[in-house]
Amino acid sequence: MALIRSKQLNHILSGSFSVTGNLNVTGSSSTGSFGRIEATTISASLVDVDASTLRIGGSELNKTIVDNLTGSFAVSLPNDVVISGSSTSTGSFGRVESTTLSGDGSGLTNITADSIVGQLGIFSPTGSIQSTTNNLQITGSMKLTDAFTHGSTTWNESGGNMSITGSDFLWKSTGGAFKVYDNSDALMFKIENNMAVFGALNTTPTATAGGMFYSGSDEWFMGHDGIPT
Repeated sequence: MALIRSKQLNHILSGSFSVTGNLNVTGSSSTGSFGRIEATTISASLVDVDASTLRIGGSELNKTIVDNLTGSFAVSLPNDVVISGSSTSTGSFGRVESTTLSGDGSGLTNITADSIVGQLGIFSPTGSIQSTTNNLQITGSMKLTDAFTHGSTTWNESGGNMSITGSDFLWKSTGGAFKVYDNSDALMFKIENNMAVFGALNTTPTATAGGMFYSGSDEWFMGHDGIPT
């Protein structure tokens, strides 16, 4: 069989033909038109696809998808895939699942506390309540809508009346006095220097058995049942 050199093929081959075996095509400018190319590896510094769709692994990737990669798109990634980059990445996702989300979260909106599962700030779930072992400092107002407990005591409020329940009560004043005032900021009662002091009343109250008050006229009055003997 005669050997056909490449120069002899120039401007001769046309139409459909097949090559079986290994074929190496070299040259500074090699062009051709093929209906289908199958290869294990295609290596090039630039692949320019003129058609509207490029099929990768059975999935279509067209110009519209490429132009909208900075908008909304859906993508499934295998496990242990790391996406990194120095530029800003944006997108719209219906659901994001991750073992860890790292960042200050300053750009997150419309997230309620009950939609976060697990630790919320310094608090973490303990049964049906959120608890923390951190020290708390409140610089604003605090509103409680139910009773709270501290040790074996219970603090509660009902109809504007505050109640404290416990087995014993120990009041210790570092300033030296324990004082009780009425709604008009008038002194009702105080204990100071091991002495109980009543605030003076300028009007006589309704007599009550067992009651005692100090008058503004510098007199003491006691209430009792019946006539004393």
